Amino acid sequence: MTARSSRFYHALQIAAHRLQKRADQALMQAAGISTAQAAVLAVVSAGQPMRQNQVAATLGLNESAVTAMVTRLVKQGLLTRARSEADSRAFDLTLTPAGDAALKATEAPFAEVNALIDAALGPDTDAAAKGLRALSDRLSGG
Repeated sequence: MTARSSRFYHALQIAAHRLQKRADQALMQAAGISTAQAAVLAVVSAGQPMRQNQVAATLGLNESAVTAMVTRLVKQGLLTRARSEADSRAFDLTLTPAGDAALKATEAPFAEVNALIDAALGPDTDAAAKGLRALSDRLSGG
């Protein structure tokens, strides 16, 4: 069977959409943030302080999209944005205590989503993840 004959792209697109919708609903209920916002918080948390362009590069997003998300997260009190000591033209992002709490509140909903994936894919989960990472790397030129 090939990707074409199994309509893999279509199946992947539908599954990804439904999975993101389920995860967004669960995260919004548990932490008041979306999966995209949780990703920004997780990236900043892992490399504090971090610049917006670093967040964008890590997540593979446009800087303008990250700027909009960061602005919302700052307004929500989940991130701080301060002038960089190393480069006065840049701003450093750090997680606030409320941001750390929101990120921790995403753990249970993400565990539920991962359990759905494990239930659907079973022992093939690791192989599927490896294949998706390889596809992502190929698409990004990596």
